[in-house]
Amino acid sequence: MAKKKTAPDFEERVIHSEIELRVDGDTKQKFIDGTIKVNSYSEDLGGFKEIILPGAFAPILKDDIRGLFNHNPDLILGRTKANTLSLNVNGDGHLLYTIELPETTYANDLAESVKRGDVTGTSFAFRVGKQNWIEEGNNPIIRQIVEFKEFRDISPVVYPAYPDNSVAVTLRALYEAEHPEPEPAEPDAFPVRENCKRKLRLIEIQK
Repeated sequence: MAKKKTAPDFEERVIHSEIELRVDGDTKQKFIDGTIKVNSYSEDLGGFKEIILPGAFAPILKDDIRGLFNHNPDLILGRTKANTLSLNVNGDGHLLYTIELPETTYANDLAESVKRGDVTGTSFAFRVGKQNWIEEGNNPIIRQIVEFKEFRDISPVVYPAYPDNSVAVTLRALYEAEHPEPEPAEPDAFPVRENCKRKLRLIEIQK
């Protein structure tokens, strides 16, 4: 029986995204708005590409998700349970998020960095529920994310690019977890028994 490899826990992705600062004209409350798009292929991730399918975000819309800066739990920006982070899916299936920024030094610094265009990426930590793997010749393997199982956090980030090695290793582990190599078959003892019989017959003939 083939041994199934264990998949990694949470994955993280960083994407180029539409992220902007919005300020309420009356209250002066600051918001960060961002988008995670579907139907958009990632770059080559070491023999793999990813695409998020429409409907993939539906299972996580009621999760208790944090908004963090650079995935740092010490720099919390909002939370769905506190209604300071909101998630919605538009008609195209893209995930829209809004973070109501707190009056903290790091949040005000982030707001200025987004305004200046220094912070332009969105990263999200997740687990996948349903996925498909598509192999076509020598092309990169396509991982279709059909449904997310869980989101841990959504984070505006400084570096809007996939981390090369870690993602490639993660995807390879996930792929091998769903496509385990068959265990080598046990050697067949039948030919050994036949050889023994032939040797015995030769001995009898020589007698």
